Amino acid sequence: MHLCNKEALTKCYEELSEKKAVVTNCIKNKLRLKINNARSYNKGKI
Repeated sequence: MHLCNKEALTKCYEELSEKKAVVTNCIKNKLRLKINNARSYNKGKI
């Protein structure tokens, strides 16, 4: 019983950290896009 619960918990944690990684990557990509857009916008102004 204890082993089963531990495995289920471990799996749950792994799934959570995977979701967290996906969200983090998504945010990083959005920030990178914003920075790139700002750079190209500034280049156009100069």
